Amino acid sequence: MSKKMKLYFCILALTFISVESQAKSCSVPKFLASWGLEMPAHMTVAKNFACRVLVTSTGQTSISIENPAKNGTATALQNGARYKSNKDFVGEDEFLIVRNGTDRYGSASQRRIRVKVKVVDE
Repeated sequence: MSKKMKLYFCILALTFISVESQAKSCSVPKFLASWGLEMPAHMTVAKNFACRVLVTSTGQTSISIENPAKNGTATALQNGARYKSNKDFVGEDEFLIVRNGTDRYGSASQRRIRVKVKVVDE
């Protein structure tokens, strides 16, 4: 195998390992959020990594964090939230996302999602 081919192979292998590593650092199973109810969502994230939970629906006008995380930082995004644990924290955490918008009839609606976070050692 030529030096050039070995170099391409090494770059390809490193890229694959990096993508695989990222996939294992964050897991958020799908969930449904109903009108007017507080719904649960779950997230598993490796310590010192960030993880996103996505909230997609029609009529969405804003997302905010109502109850912040105690052992990390939850940041509202345009279509969900991002969580990152405090440095080297391992354990349980949670935060509350509020999705404001309109329902299919044009009336104001709010969806509340309590995200239970499990921070695990890498």
